[in-house]
Amino acid sequence: MSIPNRPLDSSEIFIYIGPGIDRDCSQNLYDEFESVVESQYQVKTLEHITHLPWSNRNHSTLVFPGGTLTKIQQGLTPENVRRIQQFVTDGKYFGSCAGAGIAGTKFFLHTELKMPLHIDFEIPSNKLFGFFEGNCFGPLFNQPNHDPASPLQYRAALVKWIGSENSHIKNPFSIFSNHAIGFQMPFNTQHAKVMLEYEHKVPAALVCKFGERWNVALIGNHPEIRGEHVEEEYKKFKQETDQILLNEHLPADMQKKLDDWESEEMEKTIEIFKAHENEQKFVFKSLLRELHVQVRD
Repeated sequence: MSIPNRPLDSSEIFIYIGPGIDRDCSQNLYDEFESVVESQYQVKTLEHITHLPWSNRNHSTLVFPGGTLTKIQQGLTPENVRRIQQFVTDGKYFGSCAGAGIAGTKFFLHTELKMPLHIDFEIPSNKLFGFFEGNCFGPLFNQPNHDPASPLQYRAALVKWIGSENSHIKNPFSIFSNHAIGFQMPFNTQHAKVMLEYEHKVPAALVCKFGERWNVALIGNHPEIRGEHVEEEYKKFKQETDQILLNEHLPADMQKKLDDWESEEMEKTIEIFKAHENEQKFVFKSLLRELHVQVRD
């Protein structure tokens, strides 16, 4: 990723790309931040938590994209977690999907949009960041009858914006979800406010205080992934399969994945993503505004 020149006094946005982070998720978030934030921000990738700055953190933001939660935790040491917490005390945090799930106080294996969470399904860990005083749970909307790598796991999750900037987003809309995360609010709701809901009023995105400021934004899905990104993924896979077919038959697993990509269900899902692109962009920008990150109109 090439980083353009910025003024020396500009604020920094660090996109974490360490172990467990999905490469496509991190690239899409990097591109989205580059396209929407004002020019004084430097968008950078961060592979090692030890490279987070100790000073001048007030206007800097740490971003954890989606990936595999357990693998992300495995790649972090307790010292890394403390370093992240110290950074966010003065700075800001944006977490998407797994990057949101790791930010709570507890995580539960829970796949339904229903409460309560069952205590027996808590996944114990000393590598949760504790920014959000409530609980996180998932994966939501997963399709047990499909291969985990199948594009049919990509769901157009129905959500409703209930945040402060709701002047023109009145109706429910769809957003990209792949093993999405939900949130259970704490008893003390003074430190967290819901911005986006799934069906049954389950929180899908929120902002919260870590310390004295509203400095953490969490979303359990992917507002940065649009229909065009999903289409591009299909085109790349189709090119790969076409190349193989020049010389041999497709392996059974690749043929099944191609069939999934070219299914009527997948075609409809992509069209839904495209139809709600403006709402998806609105969600992303609005969450950044809650963090006082300046975005382009």
